[in-house]
Amino acid sequence: MGKLDGRVVLVTGAARGQGEQEVRLFREEGAEVVVADVLDEQGKELADELGALYVSLDVRREGDWQAAVRA
Repeated sequence: MGKLDGRVVLVTGAARGQGEQEVRLFREEGAEVVVADVLDEQGKELADELGALYVSLDVRREGDWQAAVRA
């Protein structure tokens, strides 16, 4: 049982670097993770690898935020 079982976490900038590491840690701890980034190819690959959801998200655009939350 992980510390984050039953939680949903949305990580921005998740396709690489610190965001990627956060996604991996949150999945290990049992969270359902939404991988969000503008780097679509890398983000989709990571999400597929971890069984997570990918959303394209430019944090500067309100519409992207609304779509990410709906997803």
